[in-house]
Amino acid sequence: MAQGFTDSMTLSIDNDHIMQYEYLSYYISVFNTEKKPMKNVGILVTQVFKKNSKILLNTMNNRTSKLFPNKHDDHIININTENVGKYRLNIEVTFSPEPEIEFTTSTQLDFIILNPIQLKTSTVIIDSSIFLEVQIKNRTKKVIFIKDIILEPTPCFKVHNCNTISSKKFDKEETFTGKVHLDFGDQRQYLYKLTPLEGLEEKAKHVTVIGNLSVVWRGRFGNTGKYKTNDLEITLPKRQEIEISIHGIPENIYLEEMFQVDCSIKNCSNDTLPLKLSFLYEQMHGIIINGKSGLDLGEVTPKTKITRKINLFPISSGIQEIRGIIVTNLKEKKKFLLTSPVKVVVMKNK
Repeated sequence: MAQGFTDSMTLSIDNDHIMQYEYLSYYISVFNTEKKPMKNVGILVTQVFKKNSKILLNTMNNRTSKLFPNKHDDHIININTENVGKYRLNIEVTFSPEPEIEFTTSTQLDFIILNPIQLKTSTVIIDSSIFLEVQIKNRTKKVIFIKDIILEPTPCFKVHNCNTISSKKFDKEETFTGKVHLDFGDQRQYLYKLTPLEGLEEKAKHVTVIGNLSVVWRGRFGNTGKYKTNDLEITLPKRQEIEISIHGIPENIYLEEMFQVDCSIKNCSNDTLPLKLSFLYEQMHGIIINGKSGLDLGEVTPKTKITRKINLFPISSGIQEIRGIIVTNLKEKKKFLLTSPVKVVVMKNK
């Protein structure tokens, strides 16, 4: 029975590489190659994805009454490819070569929906700002055009697009993200800066979701696709019980001339702590402490920041580091070191 159908009818489907979120149109043609008409031709097309099925075409209740020799019955089915993965089209054709005789045959078409881009993100936190680096790579064997990249931040952040520069010729000229086309294996990088909105600086310090990213592209025939990430999460730096920072650094620092800086110590805990400021001489190289090591800071209440001036003495010229500053919690004998040494330039003379 199936062989008879194969001789009398032809089913053809145009298949190619398929990208996620493309709106696809498939052309299905049932062709009568016999010398006699075929009657009551019906077509049923079902799309199967995982365990879900969807009817795309059903003419079983409205059949073609008579299909003459060398004629064809044509249909177009549309597929919205929202999900990445393996798909199957089940195609069933029913026809009657003779009165009261009905043949049914079926075939299957398997295809895979691919995500055309590989997207990687990384974040760096500097002070209160978050820098988001986005890397996009074309995974398909076709050319795709990056139409737009949209970063939607969470409500406490604003976004600065670091991929654009001002130009007299253009109001806004992209540095490397203009009308970008990506061949197979090509990749591009994009950079965004997120800063807290005014009045939300403290809240932004505790946010772990910074927003989501949408990438819009066009295929070679103008078809548009869109990929939207899940929430972009960041790992907040571990806050120590005690935070140490250096500021108030002089604009000019000269070799073998003492200078002062401000050393701020913040009690980030929920307890009042007795603290002591001291220095590790073995960690001090180009710049050393000028004076005695060891300064009692007294009882520091929770969430309080205190500032003390310290005298430093540069013994080497060039780029040097202020480091080796340590604060001790006298109650629990815990020590906290300045985690980010501060680089300064020491000049030889005035």
